[in-house]
Amino acid sequence: MQKLSMRLVSSEPIGSTPPSIATRRAGHDVGATTSKNLPALGNGDVAETAAAIESRLEASLTLRSNSSLSWRTTGEFEKVGARINCIEDLTDTEIETNLRLVREASPRSQPRDIIQALTKCDIVTKARDAGDQELKGRMAVFVEDLSEFSPDAVDAAFAKHRRMEKWRPTVSEIRDGCQKEMRLRLSLHRQLDREAKRRRLAL
Repeated sequence: MQKLSMRLVSSEPIGSTPPSIATRRAGHDVGATTSKNLPALGNGDVAETAAAIESRLEASLTLRSNSSLSWRTTGEFEKVGARINCIEDLTDTEIETNLRLVREASPRSQPRDIIQALTKCDIVTKARDAGDQELKGRMAVFVEDLSEFSPDAVDAAFAKHRRMEKWRPTVSEIRDGCQKEMRLRLSLHRQLDREAKRRRLAL
C-alpha cells in the first residue's frame, strides 16, 4: 500500500445531518466557507459512475487528505480510502459543509434501483441452485440488504459481477462490491462524523 499526498480544492444517505455545531460554540471562528458555490453531487443518476461521483466530491471538499492507494495489475493506482489531515484544525462550518457534501454524494438506493440492477445481472448469469431461481424472494433480500448504498455503487457492483462471473451473485458479493465503490465516501464520512460527534460532546 502506498500513500499519495494531495491538496483537495475548495471544501441518508449515510446518516442524518447533525445539529449545527458552529452556532453552539460561542467565540469560535467558523470561517467563511458555505455550500452555495459548491457543485451539486450524487443525485442518484446511475448514468454517472461511482468513480466520477467520488472525483467530483474530492474537488468540492475544503480539506487536506492523504489518499490510500493500491497498485492494480493493470498498472494503475486505485483509491482505497483517505485520511483527513489535521481534522481538528477544521472549523465547525468546514466540518458540517464537508460532511453534508459526502452525504449528498451518497444517497440511499430505492428499491427500483436495486431491482433493475439485479434483474439485468440475473439475465446473463446462471442460477447456482433452485434458490437462485426464486426472483421475487431474491429481490426482497437484495432490496433490504443493499438500500444503504448509493445507486451508482449498486449499479457498478452488479455490472462488474455480470461481466466477470458465470453464476448469479450472493448478497455478500454485491455488498462487498458496493463498499469498494464507495470506500472514499465511507472513509471520509467516518472521520468527519466522528469529529462532529466529538465536538458536540465537548460543548
